[in-house]
Amino acid sequence: MRRFLFVLFSCSLIFSACRNDKLDWKIEGKISDLSFNSALSGADVKLSSQEVNGGVFSAGYSTVAEASTVSDGSYELEFERENVPDYRLSVSKDGYFSDELSINPDDLSPDESFTQNMSLRARADVTFRLINSQPGDEQDKIIIQNLNANFECACCNGEERQFTGVDVDTTIG
Repeated sequence: MRRFLFVLFSCSLIFSACRNDKLDWKIEGKISDLSFNSALSGADVKLSSQEVNGGVFSAGYSTVAEASTVSDGSYELEFERENVPDYRLSVSKDGYFSDELSINPDDLSPDESFTQNMSLRARADVTFRLINSQPGDEQDKIIIQNLNANFECACCNGEERQFTGVDVDTTIG
């Protein structure tokens, strides 16, 4: 009987000491509307990790975790710990300019959440129709330039656009 209890105690000690807890990481934060300084609900938050194939860093990233923000703009991503060189956190929502940033895996800890807040700027589309309504000659010139725009947008890069001639009738948007 003593031997049985000793074996039972030894086995329980061995099995309790050999716990293989999964190490998960957690990223949380709030997404806000930069244009209106308010919480942004329904934004898509995606975490991707840089791929390493055969010991070679790839330019590609694969999705690790996804979530949507709730009414107060908060999100939470929980994912399995991996040995990767870089994480990319991206946020998007219809009607807003997307944003993304890199997160160094060395900044993450399985013991505590990593907080990353971000803001998105509301998108506003403007269309201009340029018409040379009183043409003089082929030397007529119309110049347009965006000066106070969100230059993250491909159409609003701040460069001058010139249109010459009597037949100018174009739409920019």
